[in-house]
Amino acid sequence: MDPVNDQNVEPEYLELWIPKVDEWINLNNRWHWSKERRVAREWRSAGKLLCLDAKLPRLQRARIDIYVHKSNRTSYDAHNLMATMKPVIDGLVDAGLLPDDNNNHLTGPIPYRGDVRPAAGLTVRIFPLPAVADA
Repeated sequence: MDPVNDQNVEPEYLELWIPKVDEWINLNNRWHWSKERRVAREWRSAGKLLCLDAKLPRLQRARIDIYVHKSNRTSYDAHNLMATMKPVIDGLVDAGLLPDDNNNHLTGPIPYRGDVRPAAGLTVRIFPLPAVADA
């Protein structure tokens, strides 16, 4: 049985496309802190603005899956791009999608390799979950 979905039926989800707004932030990068902060700010801002533009409903709890789409077929580890996904999640919280990104409100993000597209970016799938009492 699926622990997220008791009836083992794929739940409905909301979807948000975030085009690649700056460089990917890879966990293996060894950038100067100011560059990493600048690039993270761009991803966070994109997450917030695109969430607000999409008029997504406010949720108390959700699971988020993120599909990484690149414009070429080179091999990569989607998990290494968690450093790109975290600012996007922060932007969704800034937009009011979730009250916070702590464990009481968010499961994930779960990274996946997406299909190759002409323009690189992230597909963010948001699965609403029932609220739980604070631990």
